[in-house]
This record gives sequence, C-alpha cells and structure tokens, in this order.
Amino acid sequence: METKYSPLDIAIYDNNIISVNLLLNVLIKYQNNTCFNYLIDPHIITLMEKNIDLKDYFESNLPIHKIVDENFPYLHYNSSTKIIGLNAKYP
Repeated sequence: METKYSPLDIAIYDNNIISVNLLLNVLIKYQNNTCFNYLIDPHIITLMEKNIDLKDYFESNLPIHKIVDENFPYLHYNSSTKIIGLNAKYP
C-alpha cells in the first residue's frame, strides 16, 4: 500500500504534538538539508498556530537555500554600499 502522507503530515493532522516535536527534532538533527524542507514548509502556519517551537528549525539549514559558488560569496563584505528605502511620491 502506497501512501502520499509523511509521518509528519499524519502527526499534524492527528494533532499529536509530542510526535510532531519528535519528528521535527529528528529532521533538524539528522536530515539538516534543504532538500527535506518539503516535509515542513507546507505546515509552517499550522505549526505556528499550534505554538510549536520553530526556533531550531529556522536556525537550521532546512529553510535556507544557499548558493554554493566561489564567485558568489555567502556574505557581503563591502560595508560602503548601503541600500535604503525611499518613499517616492508620484505626481
């Protein structure tokens, strides 16, 4: 029998908070890669509504897509360039 739901999907739908927290911790600790974010991303609003602690999730590599290329530095090193907002009024 093939199912289209992940264990996290089922735990969320069943409102099983203990299982949700356990599965999130396993995903963050052992599957800490962007390719597994498809399991969590559709449920972000629901998890927030259920007051699930997502601090570790947002500090992990799951929700972050990084460009890995030596020509594209991870951090911007030019402190002289600043981007500011502008309130422009059109006539």
